[in-house]
Amino acid sequence: IFFSDKSNAYKLKAHQISDCKAGDFGEYLPNLLGMDENETIVYVLSTDEFKGNMLYGFDSGKLAKVPLFAYKTVTNRKKLAKAYYDKSQLIYIDYLETEENYDAVIITKDQKALVFNTDRIPLKTTRSTQGITVIKLKKGDKVTEVVKTSSSKLKDIDEYIPNNIPAAGRPLSKKDSTRKQVSFFDK
Repeated sequence: IFFSDKSNAYKLKAHQISDCKAGDFGEYLPNLLGMDENETIVYVLSTDEFKGNMLYGFDSGKLAKVPLFAYKTVTNRKKLAKAYYDKSQLIYIDYLETEENYDAVIITKDQKALVFNTDRIPLKTTRSTQGITVIKLKKGDKVTEVVKTSSSKLKDIDEYIPNNIPAAGRPLSKKDSTRKQVSFFDK
């Protein structure tokens, strides 16, 4: 399954891709999938059992967890429109195996952080769900980054764990505010 930045998912079986030699250019993915102009693939998932969940993070401070079986179709459709919520910009996407959960951190443009566990995001059955609000944002603020805490380089993770979500988040401490933010979709 190929997830695009235009809220589409393209399904393609591996045997439908021609074998190539290492020196060949290979297949051009936009042609192979029939993608729209200016559409970019942001995540690729290999599956044949459609087990587990997809986790989506949006710049609005909302996160959604959708079961992978929501992408299984009876007919062999190649393109699935509205693969995820499209009213906010997607800034994070990840696959969670069936019982997998992990701690992640959300960082906003205003340099606030909030740590949460993915098990606190309820499973929704609709692919295009907007999810739930995890971090409350002030007007004009946006989430700029969602990353696993193991990759976050935050010094004191416990400082950013709220009692409940949604929460406002805490300003990054001086030792954490110097870290360079990297967006999931930086080019």
